[in-house]
Amino acid sequence: MGGVSISTTNLINVVIDSMSLLVTLTMAVSLFIDKEYKNKPSCFFVATIFAQMGILINDALGWMFMGSMYSFSRPLLYITTFLFYTFAYIGMLMLHFYVIHYVLEGTKYLKLVSNIGIVLFFVYLILMIVQQFNFMFYDYGPDNNYIRNSLVWFPYSYAVILGAINIGCILKYWNTLRANDRTFFLLYYFFTGVTMTIQYCFFGIILLYAAITVSLLFIYIRIYLKRSRRLREKELELALMQGRISIMLSQMQPHFLYNALTAIVQLCDENPQRAKNSMIEFSSYLRRNMDSLTEEGLISFEKELVHIKGYLNLEKAIYGESLQVIYDIGCTDFFLPALSVQPIVENAVKHGIGMKEGGGTIIITTGETKDEYIVTVRDNGMGIVDKEEDNNSHIGVDNVRQRLKLQCNADFQLESRPEEGTVAMIKIPKKKV
Repeated sequence: MGGVSISTTNLINVVIDSMSLLVTLTMAVSLFIDKEYKNKPSCFFVATIFAQMGILINDALGWMFMGSMYSFSRPLLYITTFLFYTFAYIGMLMLHFYVIHYVLEGTKYLKLVSNIGIVLFFVYLILMIVQQFNFMFYDYGPDNNYIRNSLVWFPYSYAVILGAINIGCILKYWNTLRANDRTFFLLYYFFTGVTMTIQYCFFGIILLYAAITVSLLFIYIRIYLKRSRRLREKELELALMQGRISIMLSQMQPHFLYNALTAIVQLCDENPQRAKNSMIEFSSYLRRNMDSLTEEGLISFEKELVHIKGYLNLEKAIYGESLQVIYDIGCTDFFLPALSVQPIVENAVKHGIGMKEGGGTIIITTGETKDEYIVTVRDNGMGIVDKEEDNNSHIGVDNVRQRLKLQCNADFQLESRPEEGTVAMIKIPKKKV
């Protein structure tokens, strides 16, 4: 039996499905090239993309042969429609897994909500198999055109139920999600919800699957924004690690180690107990320097202060009474990057007090205002004589400034007057700590 030419409406729907398929295929290829399928949530999203491809292929074939009278048209229509709904259910289940694994990971609800999705999937799949015999949802007439039966709304209810569950999870954990994550998830459900309602009420030009493709594109963009953020975080982590290594190495220069050990050796004859204490302090100082390499986040100021005191005790063993230290600690309950104040103190010793005949005093002060914590290191040493010394002699100042800005949005200020001394000030905003 001969066929008939495809109608304009059917042709438009085939074109829409084909364009959506091209976009979906591009997303799938990109995700595979970049290996964005190795973690569990992304793996579920990739599965959703492939299910969407199955939906679009079978929907396009259905529209292509709907109303045609070829001998194979009718069985082909039943097969493609069944596969269409099967892929739709798989895609909705995979997207359900993607959302809840991202939102509920680590909570007691993850397994329960996952199992609800699985049970509903098999219930709806079984009902779709039964539909092939009793045609309770849809059928094809003698002219091979689609006929909606009394329960045509039922297949849509699976998407409504899973969508409601996922939106509920998003709302429950709203404050734990990033703003752009909330936006992309809600955009997906808004677009698909609106177009699904339109498709249910007005059968004809099918915009639902194009809207789903666009909505999946939102999530795809979210994944790549997250990937870009991860790369930036890795670059930042590497830069911070290099910064910590640079400062640690600057603090372990041979002349400092030699001077510290020489001072301890001299103390062995003059004051054995003090020599013992200095050796313990030296060992602890080296250990804390090594430990700082593993500090990925911020540390308490109390911990930084312990390291500062250990360093200054060693310097006092070298400089003796020519180095005086005053601690004016008004608060300690804040956080900052490891090795951020100690290098400033080191500069005060080596390029301030150490360069001044007769020595001098270092004053370390902490305080707070309504909006920020303030750490001040002040010395009455030689000060910065010229710009070249500012750039080259002061160990790790730029490194410290960069890490303070990147890790806690802190402001670092340095003021110095030749022959009068230097004041270094760190201001840490409370809202960023």
